[in-house]
Amino acid sequence: MQSTWRLSIVAILSLFVLTIVEINALPAYATYFPNSLNVPCPTDSVGCNGTTCIGVGHGNTTTSYCGVVSGAFSSSTYQQLDYWGSTFASAQGANFDWSVACKEDYDQDGQYNGLELGDPCCVWSSGGNPRFTTLISHPGNPTATTTRPPCYGTNVTAPGAPQNVRVSTYPPLTASTGLLLWDPPTEGCFCGYEFEFDGEELTNLTNNLLDITGVFDIQGYVDPLTNYTFRVRAVNLALDLPGAWSNYLYFGTKQAGIPGIMDPPEQTATAPGSLTLDWEEPSYNGGTNITNYIINFDNQIADYGANTTWTWTGLGRGTYVVSITPKNKFGTGPASIPTAYVVTADASLMAMSIPFLAGIFLWML
Repeated sequence: MQSTWRLSIVAILSLFVLTIVEINALPAYATYFPNSLNVPCPTDSVGCNGTTCIGVGHGNTTTSYCGVVSGAFSSSTYQQLDYWGSTFASAQGANFDWSVACKEDYDQDGQYNGLELGDPCCVWSSGGNPRFTTLISHPGNPTATTTRPPCYGTNVTAPGAPQNVRVSTYPPLTASTGLLLWDPPTEGCFCGYEFEFDGEELTNLTNNLLDITGVFDIQGYVDPLTNYTFRVRAVNLALDLPGAWSNYLYFGTKQAGIPGIMDPPEQTATAPGSLTLDWEEPSYNGGTNITNYIINFDNQIADYGANTTWTWTGLGRGTYVVSITPKNKFGTGPASIPTAYVVTADASLMAMSIPFLAGIFLWML
C-alpha cells in the first residue's frame, strides 16, 4: 500500500514537472522572432490568460491556442500547430532565418510576417529591439491583422515627403562641417532615405533611426564659402516605390579661417619627474586641418607639430603652467586657458635614490 502511495506521488510530481518544463520551454523560442512575447491574443483564441499569446504557433487553421487550459500543451489537442508553428517547426528551430521569414506570409492573410510582428523593414536580429511594439498581430492566424501600412508586398503605398528640412544650429555650420536635419514622413511605411546633394543622388549613406529626426553629415561633401542644395525622400523595403522629395534646402558654408579656442589639455599619466598631457583639436578647426600646436610650457614656447600628446621628462617637483595654441594654414588661433599641472616627485632625487639604497644594502652585508 505504501509503495503504491509513493508511486502515485512520483507520477503526479513527474506530470507536474513535465507540464512546467513544456510550458516554460515556449519562451526559449522568443529569440527567433521579434515581439514573440508581445503578440495579442486573436479574438478566436483559446486559453488567453490576459492580453498576450504565450503559445504563438500552437493552434490549427481556425483557432489559436494562447494559454493553459485543461492540461494545455501537455495534451495532444494543444500541441497542434497553426500556419506559423508548422512552418517554424519545419525550419528546425535553430535554423530558422528571420531575414527570410520576415518577408513571408505564413497565414496567408495578405500581410507579411515582419509587418505583423513590428519589423516592417525586416532589419531585426536576435537580441535587438523591434522597431515597433504596438499594432502587433498574430502571424499564424489569418483573422488577426494589423493596421500598420506595409513596406513590402501587396498594398504598398509610397511614403510621404520628409518635412522641415533645415540646418542644425548646434553644432553650428562651419566652413567644412555641419548637420542637415529633417522630420520623418507621417504617411506610409519607409525603410530608409535617398538624398540629392547639390544635384548628385546619394543612397543609403546614413544609419538614421527612422522614426526620429533624420540627420545628414555634410563633412567631406563641402568646401568653404560655397552654396549648396539638398533634398531627401523616403524609400520602402524593396526600393521600388520611393516617396515624394522634400522641399529643397539652400545653404552656404562659412569662410575658412583660423582655428577656434581649444580645451585645456588633460594629464593622462604620472611618473616621477615627468608630465604627460593629451589634447584634442578645437571644435572648430577653421575649415581645414590643424597643422601645428604651439605649446607654452611654463613660459618655454615651442612648436610640437601636429602631435596631440606629449611627455616632458627630467622635471623637478612642482607646478607647471601649460597652454596650447592651434595653428592651420590660415594662421594661429587663440591659446587655451593656462592650466596648472603638478609633478609630485623630483626626477633627479629618484635617480639618486637607487644607487644610494643599493650602497646601504651592500654596507649592511
